[in-house]
Amino acid sequence: MPGEQQSESVRRDLDGPSRDTVRLPRGGGEGLLVAALDVVGREDETDRSQPWSPERFRVRVEREVDVLRSFADSEELWIATETLGTFCRGRREHDLFGDGSEGWVFKITRGAGFGLVPTPIDVVSGMISDWFGVLPAVPSQYFERLLLSNQLYPGLNSLEGFCEWEGRFCIITSQPFIAGRNATSLEIAAFMKSRGFTRLCEATWFRPDDDLAVFDVGGSNLFVGENGDLVPIDVIPMVAAGSLLETLHRALNQIRPSV
Repeated sequence: MPGEQQSESVRRDLDGPSRDTVRLPRGGGEGLLVAALDVVGREDETDRSQPWSPERFRVRVEREVDVLRSFADSEELWIATETLGTFCRGRREHDLFGDGSEGWVFKITRGAGFGLVPTPIDVVSGMISDWFGVLPAVPSQYFERLLLSNQLYPGLNSLEGFCEWEGRFCIITSQPFIAGRNATSLEIAAFMKSRGFTRLCEATWFRPDDDLAVFDVGGSNLFVGENGDLVPIDVIPMVAAGSLLETLHRALNQIRPSV
């Protein structure tokens, strides 16, 4: 920001040529996502083979939010929601601002956490879809998810800043506004298979070469734009580790005869 010393990752994105294939409405973009993740730190997955307890989740969220508040203060990243456009109540993970008329929409986190994070479920079931659930995520997990989504579709998610909304600390991101339609199952399969993923069940795909799994893969979360591009707007990608990775491989071994 003018007059402020910024981290190198932020300056590269603001001042250097954009790597993104879509607009960065306010100059944040992927560099700011990386900077925010660097500030809060990445959780050591080897220390968390099972889901966090409610108390550990609360402590982790409070610690990360405190760090992000200081980050927002130092980098002048607080955003007044009245500048974001028309409000629209979202579904489980985000509320929306803006009508897309300027080419993008703003999303703010909602709920108990910051997006959702997949987790294995210890259940005896022949249906692979029963083996996975989701829990509220902490900010660092949310930032990692957005960066992984940008690998699937470069420039999809830009970090814009932070706000206080309805008594909650929220993360504000932006996405390009895509005019089009929900993807069909055949289009989704072509998109995922071309990127090396194997379908484990209706909404879950896995790429064992790099342990990347993508959850919540469905027509309402993958959109086909007017130019024919398929955009994974709200899927949940995650580099799996621990018991989640073990469950993914167990599922892969179960369906391999039919692959």
